[in-house]
Amino acid sequence: MSVFLIAMLVLTSFPAGCRKAVNNEIVLIKSESYYSDYEVKDNKVYITCYVTLENRLDEEQTVKLSAEFPNDVNKLLKSSWIDSKDNLTLMAKAKDSFNVIFIGDFARTNQKHDRLLPEINIISMNTGTEHSTSP
Repeated sequence: MSVFLIAMLVLTSFPAGCRKAVNNEIVLIKSESYYSDYEVKDNKVYITCYVTLENRLDEEQTVKLSAEFPNDVNKLLKSSWIDSKDNLTLMAKAKDSFNVIFIGDFARTNQKHDRLLPEINIISMNTGTEHSTSP
């Protein structure tokens, strides 16, 4: 009983983001990922990031990404969270890199706040599980 209480105390002592990073089965490799560029066309913003993902599961996974750009809201973007244009397929127990295009609605200013990799959420289309990956 006391071992269980100690384990619960240790698990609840760390922020949620720390626990997720240890248990993620589909992860963003931040050291191999970066913001690339953006373009405004027909009232849409296309933001390109180069991302490397690792699937630690024993089966192929299809994922959708969303990215948060909070400093660009009401300037470049109407909303802070925008979704990837395409789903990505990750082979089982493999790592792969992609040029990912995130699409959002243009607000009013054709200027990006920074060139940092955004927070990216990975949503497994197989299970519906969401994996948050703060930079």
